[in-house]
Amino acid sequence: MLFALALGLAGGGSGADARAQESMQPEDERIQILTDPESVKKKVTKDKNRPAFEFYRSKVAPFDVLPYVKQNHWSTIAVEMQANEVDYVGMLRTASNPLRDMPNSIDFRREARLLAGRRGRLVFQAILSEVPKEWPLDLARPDSPRYDSSWQANLLRLPRHQMLVVVLSKDSANQYAAWNRMGAIVPESADSSSVDIDKIRYYRLVIPTELDSLFLAPHPLTWSTISHVVWDGISPDLLSVAQQQAMLDWIHWGGQLILPGGAGQSFALFQESFLGPYLPADSTGETIKLGPAELDALSKAYRPPLHAGEVERQAQDLAQGIESRIGYYATGYDAPAPIVPEPKREVYFVGMRPREGSSEITIGDGSKRVVAIERRVGRGRITMLALDPSDPAIVAWKGLDTFVRRVVLRRPEEPVVMGGGFDGSTVRPPQRGLLSSQELSWFRIASRDLGRELVDGSPRKGEIPSEMGAGIVANNEQQMLFGLEQSPAVADWLDDSRFPLLCREVLEGASGIMIPSASFVSRIVIAYLIAVIPINWLICRVVFRRKEWTWALVPVVALGFAITVERVAARNLGFDTAADEIDLLELEGDYPRGHLTRVGSLYSGGRTEFSLAFPDDPTALALPMNMGRSIRGEDVARSSWLSYPVPTLVDLGVQPRSQSMYRAEQMTPLAGGVRLEGEGRSRVVKNETNLELRDAVLVEHLGRDSRIETWLGVIAAGSEARVEGGPEHTERVASAGGFEPPRALLDELATAYEPREENRGEVRLVAWTPGSARGEVIEPAVDRHRGFTLVVVHLKRPAPPRADDPRYDLLARPQVPRLEPTTPTPEPPNPYRANMRSSFMPPPSNATQAQEKTEEP
Repeated sequence: MLFALALGLAGGGSGADARAQESMQPEDERIQILTDPESVKKKVTKDKNRPAFEFYRSKVAPFDVLPYVKQNHWSTIAVEMQANEVDYVGMLRTASNPLRDMPNSIDFRREARLLAGRRGRLVFQAILSEVPKEWPLDLARPDSPRYDSSWQANLLRLPRHQMLVVVLSKDSANQYAAWNRMGAIVPESADSSSVDIDKIRYYRLVIPTELDSLFLAPHPLTWSTISHVVWDGISPDLLSVAQQQAMLDWIHWGGQLILPGGAGQSFALFQESFLGPYLPADSTGETIKLGPAELDALSKAYRPPLHAGEVERQAQDLAQGIESRIGYYATGYDAPAPIVPEPKREVYFVGMRPREGSSEITIGDGSKRVVAIERRVGRGRITMLALDPSDPAIVAWKGLDTFVRRVVLRRPEEPVVMGGGFDGSTVRPPQRGLLSSQELSWFRIASRDLGRELVDGSPRKGEIPSEMGAGIVANNEQQMLFGLEQSPAVADWLDDSRFPLLCREVLEGASGIMIPSASFVSRIVIAYLIAVIPINWLICRVVFRRKEWTWALVPVVALGFAITVERVAARNLGFDTAADEIDLLELEGDYPRGHLTRVGSLYSGGRTEFSLAFPDDPTALALPMNMGRSIRGEDVARSSWLSYPVPTLVDLGVQPRSQSMYRAEQMTPLAGGVRLEGEGRSRVVKNETNLELRDAVLVEHLGRDSRIETWLGVIAAGSEARVEGGPEHTERVASAGGFEPPRALLDELATAYEPREENRGEVRLVAWTPGSARGEVIEPAVDRHRGFTLVVVHLKRPAPPRADDPRYDLLARPQVPRLEPTTPTPEPPNPYRANMRSSFMPPPSNATQAQEKTEEP
């Protein structure tokens, strides 16, 4: 309105139209036009020079500024833009991106509806196998061959091993930012003076600044790069319903949520929110002041780590004769650092009452004061801290580094590959290997992580030595980056992982399409050569008596052979188009949502472009799947993934008499869950879903290569089965369509196990149900659609591993000596000390012995 009236003023018009427009203006705008017409004219001129579309910025959840994207992981991306001229209805789309090891490319798009003059945000999901620095985006109308506007989105590559720690804090952002310098966040062997810490860090802290509109992804399957969320004082009401549901899904599949306490924290915000049923404790409403004895116990329980860069301090201590510190250096930890509260400001704990099934973490070192209460929620955990890690006294405490690593992050100690010691002149702290992302995050998805062996610090037969955690020390930045990039990652979307490969073999065998064997091809080639050269020549020479006709008949012979081979190799499958599908439904006990993975194949007798739509589930994601038959130089097929309004994989091409494969994932709601009730031989498995579970097996994992399997047979929907120990093998129930899972698939799901403390004692149910999951629409419709659904239910998870477990506390390991400080005495030099080695240090190699002899005076 202001724009139209200003045009009238600029042109000198004062007719009825101008008066009508003026009557529609707000009072303040009319006053501005009458009092300052020149400014209005300038604004009109400026508006004329504005482009039709303005792109403001792009964001990648959960970042507000830095657009980090991890390759082979789905990300939620938002683009903020504005249409300046008219309302716009079109499509936001990206440049086409090549898929990993495939002759396929994919572009990502969504519907774009923009109101003129209003800033809008368009959100979509995307996955990249290679992360470019600049990513082209454009706006285009559905039927237009050209785009209306384009823009370059800047992206940064998140290293493959790094995990994100999101900190939701209103008043303590600066205190949490100091965690970036902790040894809990970066490798112990990293020296900040010679290594780019930003590249090799284990965790990257994300501290949102726009707290009124938190950019947490509403899509649960784009949380796979987040390992922890520290939630301090932000109201849960700031999260939308979709964000709340995404966080619950993330926790149940391995996310770790930390709720700090301290003075004034009653946890009432969380008890009355969507997190209320899952909290490990209730607040008692009391605030407990810590006395000197409890502060001293806390400081002794969490001694500050000794970093590799503190060589100068070691030399100073030795020069001053402070031999009392030598024992601490040899173990990798310094002496206990005192907690010193500020004057007239004490350190407080919040009182908590544990709920059933929760675990308590006490201060330790003789004190029974509870410092945290936690419980498993699905695969993940929720931990409520009694203290406030942003308290000034705690922030200044050097032991906070160890507390954050053991309690907050629950990050294991790095593997010791060479023990510490003192050779009379130099203190040598333990040399440590590096951790893979499997040790940094609990997040797992069965269809993505199945069959990935854990690298836990102990070399095993068949492992690649460069995989970090297997006892390898990186001496420089290049070795660190190489080792971390080659280490096993978690939740990568890779078609060459175990589950997609098994499904691909089953689907190829069930399709009925037979690839000619090598012997068949060899016989045809030999027969063709014989027919086209000697036989053709003899016929032309003897029968037609025209040798020169031999060359003219070669095309006829070749065409005849082509038709013959096609007829011999052809098979009548009984249909023109078909789809076979293997689904994997992963459940976490009685949680009413499950993770569904679809791996399917499409067959067509002619060239067909299929589309796969998921109209009832906005969390669906899908891509073409690698069939392992790509040939260098072949044409690249292009498909599109549409995120909104209906998730759809568009233009999935199938060549004549061949097949293409796809892979999809989604979070699907269920009518109920599956529960395990009772103890011992009186246990009962209750199936509250609407699925008939066939060939059900209860598997109890007691540790590496140690498990108990109990056959339960068929568990009908809404019924139960007693766990009494059935036979090892029972006749399987065949599906009506004759398409059922092979034993290898079920065995793989039953035996898969990561030998970690958080998994020891897990109880799961493995079964299958006929038919594929509903909710998928294939266009054009296929003549035959078969499938089955594998079901994995994690019925019971063990309690979270203790923070003082030897895996998290090097000093708790029996093979590591607790070297305590000793008072220096004027005794003569001890010949043993000159060659002292820690009891956990391996014997020296021949090269090391030779070097020591050479260095002797």
